[in-house]
Amino acid sequence: MSRTAEIVFVCPGRYSVGELYNAIVMGRSLEAAGMTTRFIVTEQLADYAKASGVDVIVRSMRRNRGAEVVSTIEQLSPDLVVLADYHLPFLEPGAAGIQNLVSPVVPTVMLDSLGFGLSGAEVTNTLAGLPGAEALRRWFTPTTSIPHVENSQALLHPVPVATPDAPGSFSLYDSVPEVGAERRATRERYGVEPGRALVVVAQSAWAATGFTQLGRTRGRQLGRSYDDLRIDWILHCLSLVGVDLTVVGVRRDAAARDRYSNVSLVHTPFLGLDDFSELLGAADLYVTDNILSAAMARAAVMGTPCLALVHELDGVAEPTDEFEQNWHPDMRALFPGYDFPYLVNPFGWISEVGAMMPGNPYLQSVPRVDVFDSRAVSGAVRTQLSTSADTRPTDVLRDPGAARASPVDVVRRALARPSDLLHTFRTTDLHH
Repeated sequence: MSRTAEIVFVCPGRYSVGELYNAIVMGRSLEAAGMTTRFIVTEQLADYAKASGVDVIVRSMRRNRGAEVVSTIEQLSPDLVVLADYHLPFLEPGAAGIQNLVSPVVPTVMLDSLGFGLSGAEVTNTLAGLPGAEALRRWFTPTTSIPHVENSQALLHPVPVATPDAPGSFSLYDSVPEVGAERRATRERYGVEPGRALVVVAQSAWAATGFTQLGRTRGRQLGRSYDDLRIDWILHCLSLVGVDLTVVGVRRDAAARDRYSNVSLVHTPFLGLDDFSELLGAADLYVTDNILSAAMARAAVMGTPCLALVHELDGVAEPTDEFEQNWHPDMRALFPGYDFPYLVNPFGWISEVGAMMPGNPYLQSVPRVDVFDSRAVSGAVRTQLSTSADTRPTDVLRDPGAARASPVDVVRRALARPSDLLHTFRTTDLHH
């Protein structure tokens, strides 16, 4: 090209740090190839983007504010816009509609990591369907229609988590992420003493927000938060592993825990991409409640064992001690229906993720365990901390035989056909 290509990423998420960080990973690949990038982000995620060192423009992307985003895009007049991700304006409450975030006169592609844009999807939010959640449905609806995108050329599917054989698929990670700090130095920074294992625990911000709203709309005085009770449960499970652990909880709540002599808890606020990557690279295990987690995929690429805490069946395991006998009634009193089946908390998405599994070796490989079976959780963690850890996610993502297009490849292809990428907001359903 005779001049530097200018790429603008539009990141409409207010809760979805993973999609933002995926966009930043992609942007860094483009920058390394000589392109320039800018990021239009929401107020809620602006600090994460700035801490990651990208060029940030902050705009509200709430309902009725999309025109400001389009105006900014057209003033910048980039060669290409990348919307990250397609599903977010449909899933996040109060968000501007997808058609209000895309300029009709600037070529645009959309990251479709979940594949919903290919054929459309009717997805659930189990939390919003719980009894007593009627008022909550002003923010979260029990089902959401995500329409099929007519112009499939406008969809790009980053692996992971997208299915590798989807049209427009590419490897988000064209190499193993490098970190600046030594592993030992990072562990020392988080107070991990020699001989202790470092377990990073990430819990859904969507679930915390949704359950808090649910508790308030039910008129309950919430003496304890959903996050607070969940971390109590996870620490209980980890105390049964039988080894000394330091748990780093990626959450804002800084309440201390000293219940267990073999488990210490360190809280950290949400981190910029580089600091977070250093933490992932220094960890012995990454644990989350979302099998589609972008952060878990990043941990796997970096070689860190991972584990998804899910709940695929109705009911919970029989309590085995006094803590469990008390914990479940406490949860039930504050958050009735907390034990619904899920692969992605708080949406549920048992069938939705099931539809993504065929042809997706990464998702098939992710180790998972029933979060409400404390003995099963402790056993799975023990295995993942041992020399027998299930490292198939890392093996799949580092497989040299799975050659795919790189971020640079797919963007260069898009830049070569700008006229095909106008009006990419057109879908089979514009009701949102």
